[in-house]
Amino acid sequence: MTKESLKQWYETVAQHMPHLSKPQAFVLALWSLGMVIARSCFLAKPVGVKENALRERLRDFYREASAKKGKRELLC
Repeated sequence: MTKESLKQWYETVAQHMPHLSKPQAFVLALWSLGMVIARSCFLAKPVGVKENALRERLRDFYREASAKKGKRELLC
């Protein structure tokens, strides 16, 4: 897996789903490529992040905004 192959995968996702924002398309590319190779941790090296950080990013993709790390719901 190389950065170039990840870039090509991202471009394919973005082309087929133009309504997604760039970050959404990137995470979907990571997620789908991770499913293809069966373990998302293999993607950490080409992306240049630690395995656990990448897993957290993938989890954040489907969490509600208020449940994401660093986001807190204000109670008045």
